[in-house]
Amino acid sequence: LSADDRRARGLGHAETEALVRAALETQADFHQARRGHRKRAEEVLQRSRNELEELVRDRTAELVEINEKLRLEIAERKRAETAVRRANAYNRSLTEVSLDALVTIDPDGKILHIEKTVSPSTAGRDMVKKLGELNIAKR
Repeated sequence: LSADDRRARGLGHAETEALVRAALETQADFHQARRGHRKRAEEVLQRSRNELEELVRDRTAELVEINEKLRLEIAERKRAETAVRRANAYNRSLTEVSLDALVTIDPDGKILHIEKTVSPSTAGRDMVKKLGELNIAKR
């Protein structure tokens, strides 16, 4: 406070010093409290970061495990697809060299496939006629 302010308020030198000390103490207390709040906020923030890092580690471990299971599943499917392709190729090779007529019929008796070496020939038409005579659809 200026000398004019002190005179206007009717304060003496001792009273002014007491006010200044009180203001400085209040300011010091404020800064102390502010440092305390900041420290507590930093501690809370650090705990939150630690918890988040733990969650990330846990989730990453889960994802690594899931990815490994998926890799194994993909490898198994590829092996199964290869086995199916080989079986199909083997079956195809058998039908292609077969001297007998080969016909695929569904459970309802519907002809699904006649081996290509038979279908365009007269023998193929005769075979379809014979199958019709056997009344396969009613079996």
